Amino acid sequence: MKLAISIVIPFHNEELSLRILIPHLIKELKKINKFTKAEVLLVDDCSSDNSLKYCKKFKKKFIKLIKLKKRSGQSGALKEGFIKAKYQYILRMDADLQDDVRYLSKFIKTAIKKNPDLIIGYRVKRNHNKVLVLASKIYDLIINIILRSNYYTLSSSYIVFKKKYLNLKRWMKNDHRYLPAIAISNGAKRVYYIKAKHIKRKFGVSKYNTIPKMIFGLPELIFFLLRLKFGFYKKYKN
Repeated sequence: MKLAISIVIPFHNEELSLRILIPHLIKELKKINKFTKAEVLLVDDCSSDNSLKYCKKFKKKFIKLIKLKKRSGQSGALKEGFIKAKYQYILRMDADLQDDVRYLSKFIKTAIKKNPDLIIGYRVKRNHNKVLVLASKIYDLIINIILRSNYYTLSSSYIVFKKKYLNLKRWMKNDHRYLPAIAISNGAKRVYYIKAKHIKRKFGVSKYNTIPKMIFGLPELIFFLLRLKFGFYKKYKN
C-alpha cells in the first residue's frame, strides 16, 4: 500500500531557487514512486518576478499551482495549500532550498513504518542568525512548559502533519510558526524526529524573516499561548 502525501510549498519571488528545487523534487519523487503517491502544491504568494511563469512549466497531474489573489505571508499561503491538500499526510517545506529534498525519502519511510501524527525535521547546524536560533530555543522551552512536555524542538519549517490535527478554520496570522504545538494540543501524540541538514540560502534574502518578526515576536507568542490555553484551536473539523 502506498503512502499518500501532499507536499505544500509556499513561495514569493523565489524564481532562482525554484529552478533548482522543482527538478530535484521531481527526481526524488520518482525514486520513491513505488511506495508513495504524492501531490505537490506550489502556492504563489503574489510573486512579482517570473516564479509563477516558471512553475507553470511543471503543472501536471501531481503538481498543482495555487495563485493567491493578495499577499498573505507564509500563514496565508500554507493555509490555502493545506485546505486544498487532498491527502491525510501533509509535508510543508520552504522554497528557498534550505530544506533539502534529499531527506524526503526519510520522511516517507518514517511515515510508513511508524504511522506518526507528526514528523519534525530537526535542523542540524542551522544557517540562521544567532538571534533567531536563540529565539527558537526560548520558544521551545516555553512551549514545553505550557504543554507540560519534553519535546526536543517544535520549531521547524520541514514537517509532516496529519491533517486532522490542524484546525484550518481557526488559523491566525503567523500561526504557521506554531503548527506543531497546535497539532499536539489537538491530540497528536506520535511525534518523531528526523535530522535534516539546514542549507545556507543560495539566492536573495528571506521574504518573511523580517525585523518586525523580532520586534513583535514576544507579544505575538503571548497571544498565541493565550489562544492555545483557552482552547481557541479546539473543536475543529477538516
